[in-house]
Amino acid sequence: MTTVNWERESGDKVEEFAAALILLDNPQGNRITPSRGDGGIDIQVESEGRWDIYQVKKFSSSLTASQKKQIEESWNRFITETLPKKDVRSWTLVMPWDPTREQLEWRDELTKGCGFEVHWLGRTQLDFLASGRPAVVDYFFGDGGQRITGLMEQMLALRNDFTSGQERPGLIERIVERQQQVVEALSHVDPFYRYVVEIRTGNVGALTEQHFLADANGASLVHYVQTSDEQYATIRVVPLSAESSWLRPIGGKLSLTPAPDSEHAAALKEFLDYGIRIDSMPGQLIEVTDPTGLSEAGDGLFSIVPVFEESNMPPLELQVRAPEVGVVLRLPLVDVEAANAPRGDGFSMTAKDASGTLTFSFKTRTDGDLRQETFNFRTHPCVGKYPGDVLPAIRFLSLMDGKNEVTLAIRGGRPILRPLAGENETRNQAARLIDFLEDLVLIQEHTHVVVVIPDFETLTEEERAAVGAVAKMLRGEKAEGRWNTFTTDGIDAGDPMFSEPAHITVVVEEPMSLTLEGTDIELDAWMRTVNSGIPDTHSLDEDGNLIVSIAEGTLISEMIEPPSDANAALDAGPK
Repeated sequence: MTTVNWERESGDKVEEFAAALILLDNPQGNRITPSRGDGGIDIQVESEGRWDIYQVKKFSSSLTASQKKQIEESWNRFITETLPKKDVRSWTLVMPWDPTREQLEWRDELTKGCGFEVHWLGRTQLDFLASGRPAVVDYFFGDGGQRITGLMEQMLALRNDFTSGQERPGLIERIVERQQQVVEALSHVDPFYRYVVEIRTGNVGALTEQHFLADANGASLVHYVQTSDEQYATIRVVPLSAESSWLRPIGGKLSLTPAPDSEHAAALKEFLDYGIRIDSMPGQLIEVTDPTGLSEAGDGLFSIVPVFEESNMPPLELQVRAPEVGVVLRLPLVDVEAANAPRGDGFSMTAKDASGTLTFSFKTRTDGDLRQETFNFRTHPCVGKYPGDVLPAIRFLSLMDGKNEVTLAIRGGRPILRPLAGENETRNQAARLIDFLEDLVLIQEHTHVVVVIPDFETLTEEERAAVGAVAKMLRGEKAEGRWNTFTTDGIDAGDPMFSEPAHITVVVEEPMSLTLEGTDIELDAWMRTVNSGIPDTHSLDEDGNLIVSIAEGTLISEMIEPPSDANAALDAGPK
């Protein structure tokens, strides 16, 4: 096993190596970027809300006055910049030199009265940590890097086998077996990543963004290789530490050159100004650093999708504020995605309401002396969704009348952006939809049948009217309508009512129900309908029943108490 000669190695490599040992033992830890450089590497590790801070220095011999000054500057920076923001449990000075009693006294004097644990992790402890991480030692000071390169070349050779088009019996199985062997070897040699290979049925070209995002979850790099017409391989490179990409970077150089004034040119500007994603843009990969060895430079279509961490965002909501009234509606937001522009101070954010009916987007940047801020709202189909889930978003849209102001705020708290006024083109449509959705919500309260929002393009006027009438009755109101016909087998066509027309009244008591998009919805209520009119014409249907048309017909329906023998059945629900 390669050993570490601390004095002979460069100071920068010693610092990175010591930091790697700590970070691999604490995978959730990460580096702190100081506001000013005084040498060394700062690492923070969180556990149950408390923080352990490590200050890594390259000094491998007795400290000089200049080196002590660097440590003192690091300590003072920690006290002023980090300590006020975090519940610190410990601070540890890390360097490949075991302290003398005098140096420990100097450290204790420096950190006196801090109120948390202070440690010195010296050469003996670093040697012990290194003994448990031989791959890390080999990578930094031995031939580990060359061994990784060799395994990458084997991976590349396997890629050539994948794409050779050969169909010899057992070829894919042998390639997959050898691939797994190389992957296992890479995972042992590469101290910063592990490799996961899956052989799947399908075609890489048919994969959706959801597939890519699922595979990218927790991975630093995902590579897809079509192994045959029916199968493809997925190779995921998973970091062993939050700082693996710093310890062993993965990256490359990409050139995007869209045609002037094209949609791609506009999309590239949005990305550069606001960090908004790029989809399928022509470009060229000039060079790439890829542990799998499978990526190649060349032309292609490239998408750049920012990685979002919603956990870093506070809970947010949209607020509608009416003049001289204040907040009249709060709409909680979920799936918050925020990105900073790669140049300048641009920023963009998107979020949705809980039902996914409304997408809110915001972008801002400084242009000269002006700060530009833009809100945008996009609606999505609500067919098939639960009416109660969608109502808050529809109410929000109905209130955007050009007078009310909209702002982004901490949920239940104060605004974090300047309020903006604007009128949404769907406001009137949203206002008309509110009554219908409220009717559906009320109907749902009285049935075991799941009620969802129907397709308004195929919904008939009769069905719309039935929803409104049933909701009226459930509110204790009377629903009025037209009585046009009735069908009966109990009246003869020669009945005097047809030769001597006069008003008739038919009273019907029955369980309340309606039909919506072919679904029969029975409610836990009863209704009485009083039908009144003058019999006009009549005819027989194919079953011999008499169909009577009514002139001047009216009907009035209202909710009534159910018969006593119906209560048990209503309470029992569906069987």
